[in-house]
Amino acid sequence: MITEKLLKTEARRFREAILKVNESGGFSVDSFHKDRMDGFPNDCCDDVSDLFSEYLFKKYEECSDKVTGSYYDLMLKKDCYHTWLEIDELIIDLTGYQFLSNPSIENKCTDIFVGRKGIFHSQFNECYREKSWGIQSLNDACWERMYRNFNMIQQNMKDT
Repeated sequence: MITEKLLKTEARRFREAILKVNESGGFSVDSFHKDRMDGFPNDCCDDVSDLFSEYLFKKYEECSDKVTGSYYDLMLKKDCYHTWLEIDELIIDLTGYQFLSNPSIENKCTDIFVGRKGIFHSQFNECYREKSWGIQSLNDACWERMYRNFNMIQQNMKDT
């Protein structure tokens, strides 16, 4: 079983590698085709959760739950969603801080959150929960893109 301390260390390393790839333009297929990871941390919580789940499964054989919650966005006037991972009641969220300037989200999240459910994640109504063991648990239509992103992140983790 993976510990909270180890999850925090791995989450930090993984996030730093994402930032390196993003800063180098690695998530852009070309100047006309941007990957959703190109906007990290905005609008990529689902992909980041899948990619980190892949990492945890490959390295530790740890299966996680991918959780999607909804909130009502006051500016957009519609339900919006956020996704994170859970392992043994520990939440792992590498993109929650994308809501820092969103007035619809009253309580804010740190750039890397690993811990028990608190005020931030309680603001979301759970919509979906599914077992995730990484990219293989996804539809095969996205495998090529996701494995490309995963390999770039993993390559950049070697430097951290």
